[in-house]
Amino acid sequence: MLEIVSCYQVELQYLHEYAGISTGIGLTANPIVNFSGVVGNDTLALGTDLSFDTASGNFTKCNAGLSFIKSDLIASLNV
Repeated sequence: MLEIVSCYQVELQYLHEYAGISTGIGLTANPIVNFSGVVGNDTLALGTDLSFDTASGNFTKCNAGLSFIKSDLIASLNV
């Protein structure tokens, strides 16, 4: 699905049964590009969230997460 969030940002999303991604970009001279994605099932999931500043050429945000679920255990790790 392609969505124009405002007149200054475009967002693209794709959802599947076991995966999903979302990308957004600002419509300015030096846009910030955002990407997030997750893949997993009922037991294990892995996801990330990144932001890239095209003006400076640096990643401004870099997060990742891992989740594990069983009947007697729920564990997660976020970095």
